[in-house]
Amino acid sequence: MAYRYCMALVEVNNDQGDREVGAAFHIGDGYYITARHVAEHEIFNFWPYDEPEPGLRDAMGLAAIQVKRILSQPDVDLALLDTGHVPRLPHYAPGLKRHHETEVSIGGHLDDWLDEGMTLFDVVVMGYPPIPQAGRPVLVATGGHINAVIDKYGGGHPHFIVSAIPRGGFSGGPVIYQDWLVGVVTESLVRDGAPPELGYAAALSVEPLWDLLHRHGIYPGSNGDFLRAVYDGDEEASKRLLGPGHVRFSRRLRIRAPLGLLWIRASAARLIERMFDRQGDQ
Repeated sequence: MAYRYCMALVEVNNDQGDREVGAAFHIGDGYYITARHVAEHEIFNFWPYDEPEPGLRDAMGLAAIQVKRILSQPDVDLALLDTGHVPRLPHYAPGLKRHHETEVSIGGHLDDWLDEGMTLFDVVVMGYPPIPQAGRPVLVATGGHINAVIDKYGGGHPHFIVSAIPRGGFSGGPVIYQDWLVGVVTESLVRDGAPPELGYAAALSVEPLWDLLHRHGIYPGSNGDFLRAVYDGDEEASKRLLGPGHVRFSRRLRIRAPLGLLWIRASAARLIERMFDRQGDQ
């Protein structure tokens, strides 16, 4: 699990006073992403993966990681948690090589680009679904595929339908393809009040996450260059991100994108090529 050190457990008290569990993940500079429906409740335990478990932490006299502020918008099930905590990797013995990340790179696949071309991409979903008889919450990673991309009839941003079983505790967790964030788990799509495990796992696309960051002027870690290049038009950031001379317009982008967003979509198109050039045709 290369991204385990990016993860954090979020325990909340819901409106009925019951304890519920969600997930969050680090995107740089101490900022974590989760689902808004997780963060809108009282957070009583925020436990990053690299920190000792709460019982041991208390015994060691260490202070708990606090969420300083929560940023969100009412029409999108996303929340940005400002914690100031940057994950630390363990010190391995000399000669041992381990591939671990401390922040998740957000994909550049903006909404206008999305179609069935990502169907059957292999993804990893991470979260903290309760496991019967387990003594404490455990980070769970499960493999799956993107089954579909849908536009909900209620409007809003596209959602990825993922083959993983939508158990409680995955809410707010990342859906990762290779080295990129594809979406954020937000809900289970069910009929007639059926249990969530019988529904389809839905992950919100990344454009509203980019919008949330840009709206609040937050440029976290390695994800900052995309915001500077695509949203702010920073030429130097564009060169670092895409390489000089690689901003290309496609006919499809010219047709579908509003005039003011042509440069955004063209830049994203190049980044998408970099993201998915190893996947090939399905």
